[in-house]
Amino acid sequence: MKYMVDNSSFFEHLSRKAFMSLQPEPYLDSSLLSSDQRKVKWLQRKFKKQQKLERRGKKIPSSPREALQQVNQNMLNLGPGEMRRASQCEGQLFKQRIRMDGCLSKVVINRFCHGTCMSYYIPRLKPRRLKLKAMFQSCSACQPSEYDTVEVRTKI
Repeated sequence: MKYMVDNSSFFEHLSRKAFMSLQPEPYLDSSLLSSDQRKVKWLQRKFKKQQKLERRGKKIPSSPREALQQVNQNMLNLGPGEMRRASQCEGQLFKQRIRMDGCLSKVVINRFCHGTCMSYYIPRLKPRRLKLKAMFQSCSACQPSEYDTVEVRTKI
């Protein structure tokens, strides 16, 4: 341990050493990237996200139809005792593509409600009216009592 009358030189040395140990990371402004470079970067992010979800043991269906099939398969595997439990609403993740006229489409991760009563409510944004309507709804028992709206910015 070093003893000094004025600790400022010790802290200067320590902070300089910490700063010099930092590793630089290249940064490119996204507006300067070519379309191929942006596509590669997007694919890398998508691949990392999929790996992260697979490590957790979850797979996000790429469409509402796949999510619906997955839920139906899970319901078929339940025994009669498990089906009799109290009706509850669950939300399952799925990928949804947002499209607006004159803009690039964007994929967001959304949820749809399903319950043990075999009712479904899959949300869909109507672009002309900008209202959230049901893309598929078998009964109103599992319609969400509350929901959040998320602003999705699309590029022109």
